[in-house]
Amino acid sequence: MCGLLGFIATTDSKISDNQVGAILKDLYNLSESRGKDSSGILLVDDNYLKILKAPVKSTVLVKSKTYKKLIRDYFKGASSNSKCFIGHARMVTNGESENQNNNQPVQKHGLCIVHNGIIVNDSKIRNQHSNFQRKSEVDTEVFLDLVNEYISDYGITNSFRKSINEIEGANTLAMVSKESDLINLSTSNGSFYYLFSESGNEFLFCSEKFIIEKVLSKNSRSNFFKVNKIKKMNPGYTMSLDINDLSFVLVN
Repeated sequence: MCGLLGFIATTDSKISDNQVGAILKDLYNLSESRGKDSSGILLVDDNYLKILKAPVKSTVLVKSKTYKKLIRDYFKGASSNSKCFIGHARMVTNGESENQNNNQPVQKHGLCIVHNGIIVNDSKIRNQHSNFQRKSEVDTEVFLDLVNEYISDYGITNSFRKSINEIEGANTLAMVSKESDLINLSTSNGSFYYLFSESGNEFLFCSEKFIIEKVLSKNSRSNFFKVNKIKKMNPGYTMSLDINDLSFVLVN
């Protein structure tokens, strides 16, 4: 079990940088119960992907000077663009957390992903694709190899969906690409909850409903989000969400 979390604010968002930072901190603090072996964050800005990850609890990560500087610099540099944050709290299944290549987010082929679950047919997929070169112990990597295998023929979203259909196990994933403004999301077991703000300019997600409820319990946040509009992504669904305007397509 791991914890996924994320927050996106478009250029039309009225939420302040301080409020975004506080929401992220709360998401990390509350998601720690789902994984304490390592944690990480992915920042997206146009074709720019920035990753920070470490073999520490998420509550430790968000208190670190490196994390605080990364967020502060990102706010300054992304002032004219949508802001996209994707985070992870990891419980080790495959691959020791001391090896940073095994920690989330995982990046390969210009793609970056956070993953909750276990791809139980990892070895079988690799046996079927002898061209896949393993760089880590974590099973997440094989999913990026699959997407990369299909992307030239199917494009980013359809290759994501095709790859989802080839993996087995209880898996929830959130993936971005350097070449796209889309975030592709999927769950096979329903461990994914999300919420659009009242204005439609903010989007929040994580692995458990109660985490969003706790995050929104602070009064100032009720100006942007309504707790009764939290939605669960049903098992077997994928969502393709545009970071720029939060338009999306939900497919079973």
